[in-house]
Amino acid sequence: MKVFGKRNENGRRRPRLHSLVGLAALALVATACGSSGDDQVAPASGKPAAQAPYALSFGDISGGTGDITWAYIEKNALQAKYGLALERRETSAIPTLYSDFAANRYPVTIGSPDAFAAQAAKGLPVRMLSVNGKDAVFLLAKKDLKVPQDLAGATIAGATAAGSFKTLAAVLADTTGLDIQKQSKIVPAQNNMQAITQVIAGSADAAVAWEADVSTALAKYPELKVIYSNVAQFEGKFGVPSFTTSYAYRTDSNIPQDKLQAFFELYREAQTKLQEDPQMADKLAQEVLKSAPGVYASAFESDRLAFAPALVKGKVAEALKKQILVSQNYGIVPTSVPDSFYGTD
Repeated sequence: MKVFGKRNENGRRRPRLHSLVGLAALALVATACGSSGDDQVAPASGKPAAQAPYALSFGDISGGTGDITWAYIEKNALQAKYGLALERRETSAIPTLYSDFAANRYPVTIGSPDAFAAQAAKGLPVRMLSVNGKDAVFLLAKKDLKVPQDLAGATIAGATAAGSFKTLAAVLADTTGLDIQKQSKIVPAQNNMQAITQVIAGSADAAVAWEADVSTALAKYPELKVIYSNVAQFEGKFGVPSFTTSYAYRTDSNIPQDKLQAFFELYREAQTKLQEDPQMADKLAQEVLKSAPGVYASAFESDRLAFAPALVKGKVAEALKKQILVSQNYGIVPTSVPDSFYGTD
């Protein structure tokens, strides 16, 4: 599946636009956070009359859970069900995802809470919408490496622009004492698979990655293994889950609250259905991504990929603040994140 369109005047590829598309998630809110009354965006007054679908563009990462989630949305006509007409602006380059959001090329995007918090601290009018659940970020290495501490002085490849990379670095330092930003050599990559390829080629000792690229790599390269996951360690220490993927929106876009609610509900339905039926998700992945049979089923059934979407409010907002605080303690996120970022101002 081709990801980019034509080159611009600088010779860089522009993200391809796809009309009427849905958003994916790459991962999930912990059951501990609950849903109850926290799954409603602040209510709009009155009930809107019947109208044309609401047009909304958003940023997304191509080539993974985003693609299979959209395939499910298309097959089940969820845009019509929720009154939306979505334009998916996708890229495989994580830095582009955030820079395009900052440049106001779309008002909503998938991404990491840590990355969004850093943008908010710099003055971008960004506010969290939802988290995708119990997301895990992993360290993958060849089997001769046993524990994360073996990576002191080693070379680690990863998509350093991704908030997920920053989240893992902070949680790893806080739970094991290994600060890879100071004790290891970091090699930047554009995405997970580029980082993993560097490990296979021998130019890196380990890679930072998340699902479903982890399951893809484990199936393709049997010499790899997972030596660390941020989820259990963070939850064990702080009593709340760690969120890796999420959706945020620009407050200057003036999107009606009921449309943000519809956007959330659409993706919650799609992600929940995929979570409930790993074999169906795997079949979609084979159709859309041409992935090997069993890769996505393994990702879901192993619980390495576990959708549980929830709005950022109440207990979820409080848990997210704890996560951002850990990142701030290690200088990954500035301390000047406004309360409006969490929707608690």
